[in-house]
Amino acid sequence: MQLALLLGAVQRWLEVNMLHEILLSLSGHPSPLFETKGDNISINESFPLLSPPEKALLSSISQLSKIHRDLKTHISRISSSHSSTICRAVASSIQTIHLTRFQQKILDVEERILKKDSSIVGAYQIVPLAAVVGEFEEFHRLLEWLWQLALFIHPISPKEPSNASSTGPGLVDKLRHESQTGYPDIENAALELGKVAEAAWLRQLATWVLYGRLPTYGAHDFFIHQTDRGDLTFPEFENDNTLLPKFVSPEIAASILFIGKSLNHIRNRGVIQEIDGARKPMSELELLPIHLRFLSELVVPLSMAALFRAISSIRLSLSRNTLQQLLPLPKVIQILEILREFFLLGRGEFAS
Repeated sequence: MQLALLLGAVQRWLEVNMLHEILLSLSGHPSPLFETKGDNISINESFPLLSPPEKALLSSISQLSKIHRDLKTHISRISSSHSSTICRAVASSIQTIHLTRFQQKILDVEERILKKDSSIVGAYQIVPLAAVVGEFEEFHRLLEWLWQLALFIHPISPKEPSNASSTGPGLVDKLRHESQTGYPDIENAALELGKVAEAAWLRQLATWVLYGRLPTYGAHDFFIHQTDRGDLTFPEFENDNTLLPKFVSPEIAASILFIGKSLNHIRNRGVIQEIDGARKPMSELELLPIHLRFLSELVVPLSMAALFRAISSIRLSLSRNTLQQLLPLPKVIQILEILREFFLLGRGEFAS
């Protein structure tokens, strides 16, 4: 009788210890329950009294544990060192939102076990291993997808140019493509991360269309670059269509380039405007509140039509309120009259 009680106590201790090691491993910590050999993780054969069915169940846990641990390490590296601010924002979102949800799930399962919740704790206070494994079944596909996305952002060991780190616009297009899937969990994750990526891209855009300046951080990731033709005082800019997200058409890109160049021109050339006979310097910030309102009406995920309306409104506002000061209507008419006389367009007999 005492031997049976002792064996039962040992068995319960082993079960509790194994549950502890499972939850600890899922949280991303090393556990003696599993052993890592290179890139593979397997069950430690020295762990006592594991039946073949239990080993099969633990194999699923071991893979989930490894993906979680690798993902945390790789995402942390991307967040701190990637050259693209968009990629860093997405990586930080994976860490703070999706991996935090997974960690919260682990804590919820642990809390239910400690409270002896009947949904996971059976008769005689036995916690079926299958029930614990089943609690995390939904995360296998999601964490695997997040791991592949992290490798897309920054491959661990790029050997070819095609395996180089992703650009911000490339990641935006990737997330838009990944949202077109039949798995609801993947679709929701792609939409959430896509909103983060597009919001980061929109902040880059706002710096250019509101102030006529390239983004302070991650300017190489923006589709407008400063050329070598200008100088520090009067720089020249051009579009790089390879860095255009797919929802930005070449026409919209041309308007964005025009807006920023105009603001840059006003700031660098020191344009003087006349108001009621008084002359004062023109500032590129005079229409900032109006243009900011146009941009604030955009919602992510961005649509091509909404972006076109906002950019067109900003360009029209800029032309009506600021650019007309550079070329006042009387001055334009005077120049046209001079050209008309110079080419003898007002004299019909000249043509014949």
